[in-house]
Amino acid sequence: MERLDGKDLLIRELKQDISNLETENKQIRAERDNLKYCLDETRKSFSYRLGLTLTSIPRKIRKTKKSEE
Repeated sequence: MERLDGKDLLIRELKQDISNLETENKQIRAERDNLKYCLDETRKSFSYRLGLTLTSIPRKIRKTKKSEE
């Protein structure tokens, strides 16, 4: 069995940390891509577009009142 000195042990730990961070980064990117897909699908849905249409007039009224103040 080889004996590791402090420098070699540190290098091994840093390489393991890099590997762990790369794995975590890959998982976060996959989650981001999934959330973007879900958001895109929500924005394309009929109910979302209907809700935007139904609330457009109240939003315009509120925006006009805020700009008058």
